[in-house]
Amino acid sequence: MLNNQKKSITLTAESVITVTEGDTTKQVSVEGYRCTISSENPEDISISRYPQGTDGKKLYKEHREQCRADYAAFEDAAYVLQDEMIAAGTE
Repeated sequence: MLNNQKKSITLTAESVITVTEGDTTKQVSVEGYRCTISSENPEDISISRYPQGTDGKKLYKEHREQCRADYAAFEDAAYVLQDEMIAAGTE
């Protein structure tokens, strides 16, 4: 029997760094972000971050400032979404 079904909203993003190797420039995802908000109870929110790829940790150390700024922006976006969901539930 299927029970305990739950609905949620998931928000994801990545911190992307421009890396130059020789004559080649490429975009590399350094860190990923994930937020899950319960549709039934928007007060229930989970936000996490994780390194991306094999060079993620090394590049994070080199670009820590940008990654921290990206994570702060992601958190802000997640909390705005949560506030909107809470407001929609109280109307």
